[in-house]
Amino acid sequence: MKLVHWLSPSIIFGPKDKIVEGLTKAWCLAKIRRLIGPLNPPINNPDYQEEFLLAEYLESTSFEHPVTKLETQFIKVGTLRQELKRLPGPKVSPDLIDFLEHLLVVDHTKRPAASEALQHPAFTPSRPEPASCDSSSNIGQQFLGPLTPAHLKAAAAHL
Repeated sequence: MKLVHWLSPSIIFGPKDKIVEGLTKAWCLAKIRRLIGPLNPPINNPDYQEEFLLAEYLESTSFEHPVTKLETQFIKVGTLRQELKRLPGPKVSPDLIDFLEHLLVVDHTKRPAASEALQHPAFTPSRPEPASCDSSSNIGQQFLGPLTPAHLKAAAAHL
């Protein structure tokens, strides 16, 4: 639940678009569920069971909008892939989206270790690496293609 407290002020995860009274934690959990997939309550902590059940309900249920009379989802945020594709500006590389989804697996037994993550296809170059990465280069343009160790070094240099 600490994650919910930390993420709740943010636009994507927060309750700014909440359309029900109360249920702020459940609302934020429902949005996280929609973005990254199902979440289970902490083991051996029954205090959060109700919040997680409410989140599951909000994430998977719709209602009839009182004005439009249309069936409307409570949670309008899409999956991580859908939200990243909607971002304005340069398109997020499908390889980068795959890589992020690969890393953001909730189940720690299925989440890759760092060495396994580096074996992801996003790190396989399909084009020549840039000759140089000076401080005036556009780092955003460099990330439009496959992710390579050279890209990560260039990004780190700009931090």
